Parts: sequence; structure tokens; C-alpha cells
Amino acid sequence: MNILEKLGQQPAVSFMEDRVSAAIVDIASHLGLAAHPDSFGNLWVTHEGPRAGDVDLPDVAFVAHMDHPGFEVVEQLGGGYLARALGGVPAAALN
Repeated sequence: MNILEKLGQQPAVSFMEDRVSAAIVDIASHLGLAAHPDSFGNLWVTHEGPRAGDVDLPDVAFVAHMDHPGFEVVEQLGGGYLARALGGVPAAALN
């Protein structure tokens, strides 16, 4: 839960994922894991070194998004709000 709380506190709209990425690198480092970014900004988190014991374990991959659609309120209009989409959310997604 501590990890989820730390990640959930980071703003992370599409193409603006620097803070959540930095949090993942920090968490991985504290767990003794190495985080390597690729050319697209994705992170590969790996365990370097021997596996515990003589157990033949398969490689495992976990995949997760670091972003979510985001909106910024720019104006209050009567009983509602005007917002602009952040992070490349297409206009068709707003209907």
C-alpha cells in the first residue's frame, strides 16, 4: 500500500510521466532493483544477480501504465466547469 500511495500522489497524464517515472526509479532502488528507461520512456525494472537457492524460476514480466487521462479546470461556468484535456487526449474521447 505504501508503494501505491507514493505512486498515486504523482501527476501522470500521457506524455507527462516524469514524476511517476522518478518515483518508480526511487522505489526500485530502495528494493535493490535496477530501473532502465527505453527510448520511449518506458521503464524496465530488473533484478540483477543470482536467484535465491537452486530454484529454476521462469522470467516474469509485469506491465502497467504510468499515465491516465487528465484535465485542467480553466474556468468556472455557472454550475459547471470548462476544462482542457492534457497529455494528448483526443477530442473524440470527450464526447
